[in-house]
Amino acid sequence: MQLAAVKLLRPGLATDEFVERFRREGQALANLEHPNIARFLEAGVSTHGVPWLAMEHVDGEPLDTWADARDVGVPERLELFRQICSAVHYAHQNLVVHRDIKPSNVLVTTDGVVKLLDFGIAKILREPGEPGTHATTGTTGRFFSPEYASPEQVRGKVVATTSDVYSLGVVLFQLLTGRLPYDVTTDSPFELERMICERDAPRPSAVVKETPKLRRRLTGDLDTIVERCLRKEADRRYGSAEQLSEDVRRHLVGLPVLARRSTLAYRAWKFVRRNKLAVGAGLLVVMASVVSVVLAVRAERAADRARTTAAYLARLLPIADPNTRAAMTSREVAEAVGEIAALLDETYQDLPENLQQDVLESVSGFYASVDFQGRGRTALTRLVELLESRISPDDARLGRALRNLATIHRDLGDRSEAERLLQRALTTFRRALGNHEETAKIIRTLADFAARGRQFEKAERLHEEAIAMVLACDPPSWQAAISIQISHCKVIMWDLRDEPRARPKVARLVELVGRVAARSVEESHGWYAELAYLLQDLGDFDMAYKLALRALVFLEQRYAPDHPRIGRYLHHLGMLRKDQGYYEDAERIVGRSVRILRDFYGEQHADSILADVAMAKTLADAGRWAAAETWASLAVAYYEARDADVARMTQAVARGQLAYESSRAPTGVVLTLLGRVRHHLGRHAEALVLLKRSERLQIEILPPTSWELAKTRTLIGACLTELGQLDEARPYLVNAHPILERSRRLHHRRTIESLERVVRHFEVAQDADELAKWTRKLDAANAARAERERRRTRSREESRSPR
Repeated sequence: MQLAAVKLLRPGLATDEFVERFRREGQALANLEHPNIARFLEAGVSTHGVPWLAMEHVDGEPLDTWADARDVGVPERLELFRQICSAVHYAHQNLVVHRDIKPSNVLVTTDGVVKLLDFGIAKILREPGEPGTHATTGTTGRFFSPEYASPEQVRGKVVATTSDVYSLGVVLFQLLTGRLPYDVTTDSPFELERMICERDAPRPSAVVKETPKLRRRLTGDLDTIVERCLRKEADRRYGSAEQLSEDVRRHLVGLPVLARRSTLAYRAWKFVRRNKLAVGAGLLVVMASVVSVVLAVRAERAADRARTTAAYLARLLPIADPNTRAAMTSREVAEAVGEIAALLDETYQDLPENLQQDVLESVSGFYASVDFQGRGRTALTRLVELLESRISPDDARLGRALRNLATIHRDLGDRSEAERLLQRALTTFRRALGNHEETAKIIRTLADFAARGRQFEKAERLHEEAIAMVLACDPPSWQAAISIQISHCKVIMWDLRDEPRARPKVARLVELVGRVAARSVEESHGWYAELAYLLQDLGDFDMAYKLALRALVFLEQRYAPDHPRIGRYLHHLGMLRKDQGYYEDAERIVGRSVRILRDFYGEQHADSILADVAMAKTLADAGRWAAAETWASLAVAYYEARDADVARMTQAVARGQLAYESSRAPTGVVLTLLGRVRHHLGRHAEALVLLKRSERLQIEILPPTSWELAKTRTLIGACLTELGQLDEARPYLVNAHPILERSRRLHHRRTIESLERVVRHFEVAQDADELAKWTRKLDAANAARAERERRRTRSREESRSPR
């Protein structure tokens, strides 16, 4: 005997037409066979005219009750939700829409198996010819639950599979937060429709502010998934319950979700529709501003013109605000910038000539702030052409435009054009300003170019000229002098490898920065951070860490503890601590960085992913390979998905709309990192696939002598050695090592690791002569590292002894 749950329906429904449709559709529902659907057994009408439904009896509790009683965590709740999605998708494939998905219609058995009840009952009960199913009261009955109903259900329009997707979104919202997105206690049909059809649902993370840990867990992917389910327009939701379930799965395993937040343009359109009167008034304000523009130009009053330009740009460039931009994905920023560029192209020629300059200067600065160098190049090229036609070639304004255009060419990788523009800017500044701080900064930039081109003597000469110039200014610019001297020390230390000469210069800079830091809070953070890295390479780890902490103090004076600037710096501080060998400290510091950046940006943001990479590197250097693999996999998934988006946006790239962040260099870094981790886990074949992909990508974008490329190649050689492919492995190992030694010096950890891989190779190859030669090199490297450690210990003890 089978237990069944029997539902008796209202007798007044049993017309002849209803009874026929009731039996026909009941039979269709009885054909649904799925482990997460309570089977519809039979439907009929009693001899007294009462319709009845018989369904499989389920011994379970409602979804929300079951989860709350067992204090089930977010991942477990998401797995339960995916069972519901599986049932709904199966029914949709069989042309059945549920129409009344809610927690009370979802039972969970003691074994944790979901059973979805009442499939299709609302469809059976609706009146013939109705396009949808209205929420009604009184004698006609309510055929769906308004708390979970889609906008089209509330309006009585056609109900489709996407209506169930909406209801699934409400269930997911409640399952994650313990509450509903809307308060639908009203009895007014008009108020009910307005609330569900017009009011935007809050994000789940926004309604659990009193639970910070849960808020952090929901921020990002889960907010975005729920938002897509609850969109008012059915065609903007997930196309199926299967797609929704897949996005939940991707979130659970750390892959980027396919959903995206609403674009700026869409949100603006929604705002206009909700606030027609206010927007109408706003248009009057804009018209008044246009009149002000005309009056300002005619009067040629500079102050009015500046205010007018600012007002124009405030409307033209709404995403210049970093707080607005932080909530947007890279693609949304790209779309908004494209719209701005199109508007500028349409209106630029109609602007008065003296306003064109102001607008181009501000627009190019905006493009730089959002890392859209291609667009900035176009705007600045226009500006240079405009200035060349209107002002003297010795005017400093032309020099500044040339300098800014050079910076963009540098960031876009066109260094020869950047250097040519800088030389033009320098000539202009020498004539217009003479010995001036702005002139010195151009010389300093040219020195940096020379250093990158391995013209170290030229770089040093230019740095010295720039330092002398800023100190000769009246009054001397100590801030500029410090910045230039730090660049000079980098050349001496990292390019010329002249530690004895660098050491006293760095010591004097530390003393000088200590005297002026309180008067230069903005610059002091950067100075201390740069000096910390120099001191670390000089072997003074303790002083390096002290200066790095001072840099953090200056940041914390200007920003709240959870500000993303703090988060970004913490991941660099953690890397410094990792390189010093303090892995627990590093993990704690990087962990704080991860929390701050994820809370602010969400999990799928470039800055958050960089913190994930820092965590993976920390765990890897600590030898915690399995944990490192988890973090590195998150980063690889993000960059591969991002690069796939970039590949689909070739037209945007050609138009310069794509952000500088789209550089593929980070993808190679994280592929190498994950390959290194899997190599140490003994999964050499998997590691080799990742490392070969990284090598192909890095060859396209890095010079042959790049340290990153050499690191990838020495790992490829190590994997090939372990796989027995010795002839192929040897050139990878032997050719990569000298690059690493030149870049990181003999005592560096990565250099020693490279030597260990070469020694391992010749052990496996049983080549005694080569083994002896490379073993001597390894012994020398270890001795140099040990001597460095002794000097560091001695220095620490001397600094602590009483004087």
